[in-house]
Amino acid sequence: MAKKLYHLPLQRIRTFLSEHKSTLGSNLKNSKKLEYSKRFGKAYYLLEIERFVSFLKIDKELEYALKLIGYFESKKFIDQLINLMELESFCEAKREHLYSVLHYLQEHEPKLFADFLQQSFMHYHTSQTQTPKTNPQTLATALAKSKKIDFKESFGEEEGEAYFRIVVGGVVVVEKRGKMIRRLKKEAYKIWLGML
Repeated sequence: MAKKLYHLPLQRIRTFLSEHKSTLGSNLKNSKKLEYSKRFGKAYYLLEIERFVSFLKIDKELEYALKLIGYFESKKFIDQLINLMELESFCEAKREHLYSVLHYLQEHEPKLFADFLQQSFMHYHTSQTQTPKTNPQTLATALAKSKKIDFKESFGEEEGEAYFRIVVGGVVVVEKRGKMIRRLKKEAYKIWLGML
């Protein structure tokens, strides 16, 4: 699946960091402030992971939930967040720096903090850690909800052929035709998930 990052609030994050660059830089150089903020930043981060896992009901399958949590705590994922936020522009961009910046962000802009992490988790979950057990309809619905996209399903039979459509704002964004509506629905949601 192609990665489309335009839905992440990157510009708002970068603007926030630019406006608070001096304070953040000072906090990162102060060893006591860094130690304090990285601990609570990590705690806030883990709570957002829990919120994400609960929201998608991934916690019902603990083995997969733990695998996903491990992925979100991995160096690879942390490095992706560091790059998205462009932290290297004003610090060494280590894991502890990310946690410290997240702590500051959560304290000053809690909605932006939650939006950025939840949408990042959703994006990378669908593009890198999707498993065959993952329901594309659940993921697409959750992603659409996070982006505030209202959509409707339309299905039936025309000219002896079944159809399934996903409609956004009166416009058909995905249409599948075939024999079984159930199969068409699954295929349509897979396509739409790739478009979101």
